[in-house]
Amino acid sequence: MQVYFSHSYRDVAVNGYFIDKFANEDLPLRADQKTDIWCVAKLERYLSEMRGFISVIPCRPTDADLGGYSPYIGRELDLARRARVPRLLFVDERVLRHHQLEFPEDAVSFKADEPAEAAGQHDEAIRAFRLALETTVRPERQLSKEAIVVAAGTGTLRDAARDVVEILRRHNFRVTPLIGKFNDRGLDDIRLLEAIWRSELCIFLLGERLSDTHLALALAHAHCIPSIRLQHSPTADQCAPTISGTIHWRDRGEMLVELERQVSSYREGLVRPVEIAQGLGATDAARAIGTMRWRHRPENLWDVDDGGAILSHVRPDLAFIQDEVNRARRAYGASFANARGREAMMQICRHIYDGIRRHRFGFELEPKGPEPSVQIVRSPLQIETHRTANCLDLACLFASLIEAAGQAPIIVIVDGDGFAHALVGARGFSEPAWRNSQLGDLRRALSLGDALFFEPTGAVEADAPVADELEQDRCDKLLDFATARLAAERTIKRDDIRVRHVVDILYLRQRQS
Repeated sequence: MQVYFSHSYRDVAVNGYFIDKFANEDLPLRADQKTDIWCVAKLERYLSEMRGFISVIPCRPTDADLGGYSPYIGRELDLARRARVPRLLFVDERVLRHHQLEFPEDAVSFKADEPAEAAGQHDEAIRAFRLALETTVRPERQLSKEAIVVAAGTGTLRDAARDVVEILRRHNFRVTPLIGKFNDRGLDDIRLLEAIWRSELCIFLLGERLSDTHLALALAHAHCIPSIRLQHSPTADQCAPTISGTIHWRDRGEMLVELERQVSSYREGLVRPVEIAQGLGATDAARAIGTMRWRHRPENLWDVDDGGAILSHVRPDLAFIQDEVNRARRAYGASFANARGREAMMQICRHIYDGIRRHRFGFELEPKGPEPSVQIVRSPLQIETHRTANCLDLACLFASLIEAAGQAPIIVIVDGDGFAHALVGARGFSEPAWRNSQLGDLRRALSLGDALFFEPTGAVEADAPVADELEQDRCDKLLDFATARLAAERTIKRDDIRVRHVVDILYLRQRQS
């Protein structure tokens, strides 16, 4: 008896509260370790195998929807309802208030800041769910190691299907290529339908026009058969899965790379939150399964002893950076070309900060590097994709934005006994370049108003203080810009820190040119 656990990775406190209760009832939870791959076929596979489904759905408020919630969790719930698996839903009361009709009537509410207020109701719901699991019989689905590839028999899709078949065979699937088979008798051919029903995994290569391949996909979808949907589109700008799982592709090579990632993710197992909680505690278990597992590239690496090398991670030219700076320029209400005074610097940094804050990314500790002297730094695109970041990721992101806005960004790396931290800010254009600056220089610049610094992690959600903000500052999980500045000032004024690097981005650019 196994139960799939659907949750939002960043809500460590809420997840820890519920994991502790699930552990008390000895529920055999299985959860998907956080990765940078969204694989709907994997979810379909496990939901068809599991005896039950539990979801904890927190609020993700936006300006347009104060009761918003993660569309990915919503998708998992839709899949569970389609698979008709016994379910238990705990939903933030704000979400239920704004979206009551989107959830079944048996959803149980909780308060994000004080979930224990309804502990009795939660305990009762969990016990009732466990009793229901013990008396519910679901047919066991066997993994057949069989796969089918369904595509039209002509043109681009036919040629791509051959490569898809080869990838599946290399993953040890027994593959039946149904290329052009549905064009004749379509769904009237019972043998083709049986090939879908007995398959462990289906790959559908779809064209832009509705065809029998789409009808075959609908059949697999209705029966909750794990499926990967490859939609050929000459205008696709990126090859990545949508929330529904559809992968739009234009370039066959890029599509095959993404397919390899999807099949590898499909083959991976789930983690066991209750067993982890019994060893580490519920909160640490929630944090462990919510830590992103991803494959870094060589360009993500930074030698922590080489401050100047951080320059390669400051990328003002990237599309995400340009989009955010254009938004900040509109909020500023004037061109950045002549914005050179201290007040202009302050306003521009605030608009940039608020722009990132509105995304409500989550904070995450840095991943372990290949060796102690090397740290992994996410690119802006990876931050947007993963929707998580650590202090150095964010310092480089903000430095990219500040530089793109025509200001003079500064990254500061400080450390002490058992910790290291990154801050970001800007110096005035009238000030000389910062070379070999020390802690006293930072404090002096702050007191004179020659520079400003802010806590970069204030712009992302965290359940508890990350650096030198106060606990009450994180009541909404985020810090406003003024509070982020105060937190950075507290860090710089600490008696137990050392300055490892002060990186003047514009000065380094000029040295390179």
